[in-house]
Amino acid sequence: MKTVKKFMGFILPVVIILGLLQIMSTFKRSEVLSAEEKEVIDGFENLSENLDTTLNYTKVTGNNVRVFNSYGEVVFQTSLSDWNKKLVSYQKKFNLETLEKDG
Repeated sequence: MKTVKKFMGFILPVVIILGLLQIMSTFKRSEVLSAEEKEVIDGFENLSENLDTTLNYTKVTGNNVRVFNSYGEVVFQTSLSDWNKKLVSYQKKFNLETLEKDG
């Protein structure tokens, strides 16, 4: 009788541990991403790497146009007439986001 208690005292914890390992490995397998999910995640990662995070914006004050970077620092300043002549090239050059007019 004593030997059976010792045997059960040894086997029962081992069976419980093995059962828990089986349950944990089953749940782990269900968390594995499918090929389609991996492609979507990779697409988002590539998209975020390709985005230019330094978007600029402009402010028009009187006859002057100033271009600011995303930190609010002036990176370029010109007259309004020059700005209107070269608008498309300036928009491409400074990756402009918005145009704001003051006064």
